Amino acid sequence: MARLAKADIHKALDKAANHILEAGGSDGITSREDIRKKLTQLQGVERRLVDVFYRFMDHRDASSGARITKKDVEETVAYAKARMIDKYDLNQNGLSKDEISKMSLTGKLAVAFARILKRAALINDDTKSKALTQQIDELAPNLYFDDFGSEAAIQIKSFYLDTKLGELTEANFNKVLDLDPSDPNQQLARFEEIGDFWEAFVDVQMEEYKAQARDLVELLRANLTGMRVIIQGADNVSVDSEHPVYVVGLTPWGDIVGFESFVVWT
Repeated sequence: MARLAKADIHKALDKAANHILEAGGSDGITSREDIRKKLTQLQGVERRLVDVFYRFMDHRDASSGARITKKDVEETVAYAKARMIDKYDLNQNGLSKDEISKMSLTGKLAVAFARILKRAALINDDTKSKALTQQIDELAPNLYFDDFGSEAAIQIKSFYLDTKLGELTEANFNKVLDLDPSDPNQQLARFEEIGDFWEAFVDVQMEEYKAQARDLVELLRANLTGMRVIIQGADNVSVDSEHPVYVVGLTPWGDIVGFESFVVWT
């Protein structure tokens, strides 16, 4: 895994700190009630980092449980950058996997969020959806689809279609893939909202690849909307036992992106 620059992690801490300051509103003081409301607007690693970082600020405060001021936030951010991030970069050449492993929970969450921000930044320019696909390619190796009653776990790979859609529906998915719904092999057996799929997806991975799977989930959550699990080929009717699976959503530019695999129904 490539080394991560301290500056990237600093940006993640700054973003978390800004959430804490914003939660306090115009009076510049963030209470526990304020932060609870703010956390309902966040998700994934970002939500957990803000929660843990606020708790750390509260613990450092002279009277734990009191409200957090702008000064508290600024002092804690400076401390965290110096003592929870920078000191682990022993060779001053970016943080390695081993150096990151020695960090506190707050530091590790900041690292995870920094990686998400870096990936998101890659698709905020002219590279658009293809950059996201490249990031999926980097995270896909050793990850498998093994759900919906599949009789085998099948490797996943990135999926990308230049479509410029306004929404992802069963009808327009059929259209862009040129599928014939009257053909049992081509009709969609499932076209479902993502629901609780992500938890199951991470759970079935080998232990050493669960963190990688979580990174993939966070990447897709951060950059795609309207995500669906789609299975092609009618069960007990179609000829093929391997049914294509697409776990996809739309990029901000309307392209279909995600990953594909197979379920095996015999």
